[in-house]
Amino acid sequence: MVIDNRKLYYGILILIFGPLFVRFFTENFNMSYAIMPFFDILCMILIVIALIINYKKVKLNFLFFIVVLSMICQIVALYLNGHYSVYGISLSIRPFYRLIFTIFLGYLVLNQDEIKNIIKYTEWLLILNGVVMTYQYFVMGLSQDIIGGTFGNTQGVNEIQNVLCCYVLTYEVLRFLNKKSSINRMIFYTLLTIYISALAELTVFFVELVIIFILAYLFDNNSISILKKIGFIVLGFIVLLLGIKLYLVVFPNRAFLLSFDNVMNYLGSNVSAGNTGVYKISRIHPFLQLGNEFFYNNTLKWFGFGLGNCASNSNFYAFFAPQLHYDWMSSSMIFLENGYIGVIFFVVIVIYIFVKASVLKRNNQSDDDIIWINYVRILSIINLILFFYNDSLRGIYTSFFIGILLSVIFIKKRAN
Repeated sequence: MVIDNRKLYYGILILIFGPLFVRFFTENFNMSYAIMPFFDILCMILIVIALIINYKKVKLNFLFFIVVLSMICQIVALYLNGHYSVYGISLSIRPFYRLIFTIFLGYLVLNQDEIKNIIKYTEWLLILNGVVMTYQYFVMGLSQDIIGGTFGNTQGVNEIQNVLCCYVLTYEVLRFLNKKSSINRMIFYTLLTIYISALAELTVFFVELVIIFILAYLFDNNSISILKKIGFIVLGFIVLLLGIKLYLVVFPNRAFLLSFDNVMNYLGSNVSAGNTGVYKISRIHPFLQLGNEFFYNNTLKWFGFGLGNCASNSNFYAFFAPQLHYDWMSSSMIFLENGYIGVIFFVVIVIYIFVKASVLKRNNQSDDDIIWINYVRILSIINLILFFYNDSLRGIYTSFFIGILLSVIFIKKRAN
């Protein structure tokens, strides 16, 4: 059997949607989580095969050097700390590199039409999820962050819902603005994502929705008339008000979040006064808080405790994770194990992708190209929010999806 990019594409579909499929059975039928590392193994197998059959596409670019530099720094961190666990390293290194490795994989294997198909499948999945969540809410009485539709009914499922809603909504908004889709279709997916977010108490999505609409408007290449742009703004404002109204109907106790000061307190804006927000770790100042609490010299702040030394098998995890839940956010987990250098690694990747897309836009591009360029630019900004808000950029249910979708900008660059 000859392995080509088309067969690797099917492997990528398994990589993206397989963990979500497995989660349905682990959450509802007590299936073992032991299968989950298989997807990281599959990712590496796909990359090796892709490198072999697409070696002519391989170029030593900026991301490659960032990865090499990061690995060197991680070795230094382990040396400075003087102890490590091979098993612990295996637990930490996989989520740390999932995003960047899947970006490489998407670049080597996929084309633009296959990326479109992945978004189309995700849209179908969101529709199905909306139907299942309706049953769960009105019949089973589930709500908040344990109503996950086809993704299960345990805490953490909101992370998946949020990523899929952002990536689908951004695509549909940009398609409408570039006259590739109808306003009815955009309204449908806007209302669908708001409905899902309202049922699941996905507070952050309403902020992301505003950001998506504003950035889509600002990045638009004058593809629609000024009258339609005004209508777009008015429509977005009305839909947002409807979404907030629905959210408050479902969760009236969340009305306090309509105040900016309350939102900042909710996120943990004043760490010096002991306010870390809704969680024990501030989402705004995690480095200040964790640096003061755990790192007693500047060297450790830059390199962290080392890969695996804060993983789920470590003594550090057993003592601190139950109280702090530092593994719930990419920013805090990466900072503890990899220090500021690890944080810079992730942030630089996101910024680099944004800059890459912005530079590509300067050239004469088709309307279809502009959609993808602005898609990546908007979602790069959303990903910066997610880096501090949750563990989406590292999680096995979301990071493969995010990496593959972001790779479209490198696919576009390759095609030029």
